[in-house]
Amino acid sequence: MVPLPARGRPGEQPLLWMGGVGGAPQVALVGEPGAGRVTGRLTARPGGPEPSRTATVRSVGAYDDGRWHQLALRRTGGLLTLTVDGVSTSVPDVPGTVSRNSTFGVHLGQKPDGRAFLTGDLDEVRVYARALTDRELTALRESNAPPSGRGAVLLLPLDRLSAG
Repeated sequence: MVPLPARGRPGEQPLLWMGGVGGAPQVALVGEPGAGRVTGRLTARPGGPEPSRTATVRSVGAYDDGRWHQLALRRTGGLLTLTVDGVSTSVPDVPGTVSRNSTFGVHLGQKPDGRAFLTGDLDEVRVYARALTDRELTALRESNAPPSGRGAVLLLPLDRLSAG
C-alpha cells in the first residue's frame, strides 16, 4: 500500500525497483504525478544473444490524492497487468527472465542509481513467486488476508521503526 505523492509533483516517484536500470533486466513501479499516471515496467532478457525487451503499462490516473492505494504488477497469461485499487490495465508481456545474468537487488522508494527518490510513504511491500488472482488481491486490500499456497518471497510490513 502506498499514498502517492502530492498532486502534480514533477518527476519520477520510485515505489519499488528490482534489478537494474536502462536496458538491464528489471521490474519497476513508479508514480509519475506530473504525467498523471503510475507506471509498471518489466525488462526481460530472453535466452541466447537476443537483446532485452521492455513492457510498460500505465494507469489511467495518478492516484496522487494523499490516500493509501494498493498497487500490484502481475505477469501472467502473456500480459503485464498493473492493478490499482482493483482497477486493472494490461499490455502484452515480453519473453524472458528478469533475473538472468543481472545484478538483482530490491530498492524501495529510490532508483538503484540514486537519481530519484520517493516523496511519500510505503507500507506492506510484498513480492510473490506467482501472480496473485483478482480475488487474492481483493482479500489483501480489504482485510490484509495473505493468499493461501506459496507465500511471499519478500514481505516487508514496514510497521516498526528502530533507532540506530
